[in-house]
Amino acid sequence: MLFGALILGLMLVIATHKTTTQDSRGSIDKSYRNYNIILIVIDATRADHLECYGYARSTAPNICGFAEEGVKFNNMFATTPSTKTSVGSLFTSLYPGQHHAINNTDMLSDNLNTLMEVIKSNNYSTYAVNSNVGISSRYEYNQGADLWIDVLDNNSAENVNKVVFDILEQKDKQPFFMYIHYVDPHDPYLALEPYSHFFNGDYEGEVTGNLSKLCYKCNNLSLICNKCNKDEIIQQLSLYYDNEIAYVDHEIGELLKRLKDVGVYNNTIIVITADHGELFMEHGYLRHSNGLYSEVINVPLIIRDPRKENNISVSTYVSTIDIFPTIIDLVGVETNSNIMGESVFDVNDKPNRDIFLDNDRSQTINPQIGVISEGHKLIKDLETGEYTLFDIEGDPQERNNIITLSSSSQEHINILQGLEKAYRPKGDWANATDSYIDEEVIIRLKSLGYL
Repeated sequence: MLFGALILGLMLVIATHKTTTQDSRGSIDKSYRNYNIILIVIDATRADHLECYGYARSTAPNICGFAEEGVKFNNMFATTPSTKTSVGSLFTSLYPGQHHAINNTDMLSDNLNTLMEVIKSNNYSTYAVNSNVGISSRYEYNQGADLWIDVLDNNSAENVNKVVFDILEQKDKQPFFMYIHYVDPHDPYLALEPYSHFFNGDYEGEVTGNLSKLCYKCNNLSLICNKCNKDEIIQQLSLYYDNEIAYVDHEIGELLKRLKDVGVYNNTIIVITADHGELFMEHGYLRHSNGLYSEVINVPLIIRDPRKENNISVSTYVSTIDIFPTIIDLVGVETNSNIMGESVFDVNDKPNRDIFLDNDRSQTINPQIGVISEGHKLIKDLETGEYTLFDIEGDPQERNNIITLSSSSQEHINILQGLEKAYRPKGDWANATDSYIDEEVIIRLKSLGYL
């Protein structure tokens, strides 16, 4: 309690908010508003490293056990493989080219209506506990939050939970929305004990999970790093990464227990997802932010609504931009905001829905846009103009480019060109601006590989 109270006292952020919503939907039972909402984002977590998404190792027994109580979406795609931009889309239900919070110094424009602003204006208390500097309050991601706490020093999931638990003890009786961002699976892959060597306890080599030390001879980890591309090293990096997932899964298990202990679990809608995944040289890259491949775009999405059937698996294509409309739909809230997504529970009758992807930012060396449509992913290289086409149902690891073989290649190109024109407007929607970055923030950004 003392830890949480100290954090609350030192780091309290009161956010201004805008009136953004209309009255409640006439046919919606207003008792829906009595349900709390918790949105959990696990940084850098790819779906195919969780056993409930087919992984061989048991990295996430708590998350996957939770999935049995809810609805698991098998085809959830991040709009982009970087935190600032992906969470910007999650908070606004806009594509990167529309919300403009793209590069490391960009702020989330105050001209936009965010999920928390909409929820707050419908008489919810709004809280957030965040451990990634890239979406901290200094970049105005705290819009709509009654209380936004950035846990940036000692930002382990355990310390995030300490703050969350303190809020749960002190919150008022009003229904609440809480955003929780765990950064642990993000590199460096250095899980806390007893998870630091959970899957590679017998390993005695030099790899530690710290990519910066491992690849000190490489000019840039985002580049194709042949000096690091050894089977043993990549295998160990992947194991260290799995250790991090196992650690954060344990802490999520502790969170779920605490929600039950304080008596809010059964009237709380819980959403678990990720902002992006992580690469281990599958397509010539480490980390993320490079390319639109499955390893960095395919992320988990699990939703538990106590009023809905559980242990359901859904294969419909859904996207980061769908989180915002899903949450307000579940609690009977409307918005007059200009949003691009749809509730994930309303798209089951749209199996051929197109999903737009955008990875055009100054920090990437592999700028691309893409579209997922009709079981295929088309990627356009923005530097060369070349197209790559994958059959993601027959080739889920995206190893075989069939752009010259598929009779539907031109159809996919036409779809992408239309989406590019619609979702990457030349005019500014948000006029995102750079934020002044002091030396302390620069150090934190570098530690996450952002600079």
